[in-house]
Amino acid sequence: MIDDIKPDNGIDELLFRCLEGTASEAEYDRAWQWVSQSPENRTYYRNMFDVLVASSLIMPVDSIMQKRVWARLEKDISQKPKQTRVTPMRVTEDTDERAENRTDMLMTTIRRLAAAVVIGFALGITFYYAVIANRTEQAAFIENIVPLGSKSEIKLPDGSTVWLNAGSTLRYPTDYGKTTRDLYLSGEGYFKVARQAKKPFTVHTALSKIRALGTEFNVKAYPDEDVVETTLINGEVVVEKGETGGAIRLRPGQKLLVSSDAGSATKEPDELQTENRPVEPDVTTQEVKPVQSKPVISDLSPALVTAEISWKERNWRIESEPLQSLSVKIERRYDVTIRVDDRLKNYRFTGTIKDESLEQVLHAMQLSAPILFRVEGKNVLINVDPKKMK
Repeated sequence: MIDDIKPDNGIDELLFRCLEGTASEAEYDRAWQWVSQSPENRTYYRNMFDVLVASSLIMPVDSIMQKRVWARLEKDISQKPKQTRVTPMRVTEDTDERAENRTDMLMTTIRRLAAAVVIGFALGITFYYAVIANRTEQAAFIENIVPLGSKSEIKLPDGSTVWLNAGSTLRYPTDYGKTTRDLYLSGEGYFKVARQAKKPFTVHTALSKIRALGTEFNVKAYPDEDVVETTLINGEVVVEKGETGGAIRLRPGQKLLVSSDAGSATKEPDELQTENRPVEPDVTTQEVKPVQSKPVISDLSPALVTAEISWKERNWRIESEPLQSLSVKIERRYDVTIRVDDRLKNYRFTGTIKDESLEQVLHAMQLSAPILFRVEGKNVLINVDPKKMK
């Protein structure tokens, strides 16, 4: 029963929820009924309201209880006929003691509620920095994800263009271009940079940092490979390895390989003869030799430069590509998994892939190499063809 509710059996919490605006509709009605029952209840409510406002635990203008319960109560009181009743005032020690006890009880309640608010505030601050701030930080970046089997072209706010290869992710801040132009690449991207002399264009990878102005260059930095490749097409770039690895300046036509300390880098041949090279796939048995895990610069032939960036075009050019690395590129392009016999990994292929299907590409490779292949869903097995092996 509402009549039986006293400030020590639930009404304090009820009034506090109403005053801070977190009570339900049913709780508002319950609080209004209790407050309207007696002048004593109304006084108790008004005292609580004043103390909470004075303690800055609630704001008067935001108090739904003030707007709804108190206004409703005053309207109800004003509509009741006024009755005059004279009662002799009796001031006794018992009355003073009860009033004092009631005031003490109110203040105890207020202190308890204030403590709860302080704890809630502290937990709220912790929650903000642990969750909300983290989400805000994440939301402060624009992320472009290209799934396997796809490619994407992105126009940046500064007028630069980025092409992303399959299985790549590019992130940059929402305020990109205001003071800096920083991008974070995982995968492969071709960058055509709009020149802004006062705002260097910087691509961050796991192993290196590439800075440029008005430039075109290609970066391959897949997380499952321990080498980051930067190929400069025109303009100029400066590549830094890690935080203290020094800076390397590239010229157009040069390719830089930066490897992790635990990995190795493969040096491309400085020059390969490319004139009158057949379009259909061919194969050689030249081995790929690893070098030490330090930056390696290669001067590429025009054909190799074209092959480096042709992945973003309709005609994908393959130039003396060993099957070991070519199979990885085919995996990303067609979203499959390829297993290659170790005896075939060093065979090199040259050719152009246009709109061929995976099976057509494998058949073309089979024409000039001793391979047998089998496609099972998204799994491809490439084995040695004993009939063609010498």
